[in-house]
Amino acid sequence: MCGSLPCCVNYLEMRKYLFDSCSYKDPGPYGRANNSVGREQLRTSNKSLSIFYTELFELYNKCYTAKNNKRADQSVVPSLSISEPDKTCLVTFRFPQVDPAGIGFYPRYFEMVSRYFPDAPFLKYPAAIKTQFLKPNRFGDQISLSFERDSEDWSITGRMNGNDYFSMRPLQQGAALTSDACQDLTTTFSTCAERVGDWASNGNGRMHLSRYFEFLNTAIEEWFEDTLDTPFHELHVDRKIGIPTVQFNTRIRELPGSDDEVSIRFQPTKIGQRAMTFKSWLVSGDQCFVENEQVIVFVRMLAAGYESIPIPEYIREKFLEQLEISAVEK
Repeated sequence: MCGSLPCCVNYLEMRKYLFDSCSYKDPGPYGRANNSVGREQLRTSNKSLSIFYTELFELYNKCYTAKNNKRADQSVVPSLSISEPDKTCLVTFRFPQVDPAGIGFYPRYFEMVSRYFPDAPFLKYPAAIKTQFLKPNRFGDQISLSFERDSEDWSITGRMNGNDYFSMRPLQQGAALTSDACQDLTTTFSTCAERVGDWASNGNGRMHLSRYFEFLNTAIEEWFEDTLDTPFHELHVDRKIGIPTVQFNTRIRELPGSDDEVSIRFQPTKIGQRAMTFKSWLVSGDQCFVENEQVIVFVRMLAAGYESIPIPEYIREKFLEQLEISAVEK
């Protein structure tokens, strides 16, 4: 398992052991022993339970003392194994973590990493992170999630069958994001402002990072629908065209708080044969929270997976128009 286990988890293991060690058997449907053997079993069980609660109380006190003294070594709590958080764990992709095609949904990767490695450096802002999706994870995949860190660098990697499937590393290039980073930009599409609700926030009242990426994903769908005049589900379901993300370069000044009104602005920056790069900004009025550069590729979805395809010409033409507009207006 990942992370240092709290005392209560080890207590549950101890509790199970103690109960399993009791010689007590079911005294009958009325909850009392109905013969001499049953009465003896009941006395034995009561004695075992008395020992159990005594040991439980002692264990609780040791855990409480260790926590208050900010030390949890074996000399304080000899019956527990408390150490630094594990840096590797196995994670299975469950149904809520995949899209309708059965492929890992990218906001879930950030949710997963936040859950298992809450001390990941990119969760403290300001932050800059480069995320690469090298191979698609599918429903039921079990990946080895590892977090490696030294004084100068860090990396988080998801591996399966000896191959890297995704990675997160610090983004080295670029100056720190400023609050007015988007004021002089010419963007080609902007979502309507939406309020950050409590459901999207974490314990400190700020938007959770995975919720930002969910918001971004919805905004991209709106952008494509507006640009192509085609509903996104038609693009996916009827035309069988997918646009998986292969890379994020994300700079976070801070994340918005509950009740902030935010929107996302878009600007295409490069259109190749099979991939498109664009930038987006999470803003509240003139204040910029996040700048993200994203690379998507175009694929045809098949029954047994997908295949890379050139960008369809009707899609290329529409986004080239936006690219030219933003270049002229700069």
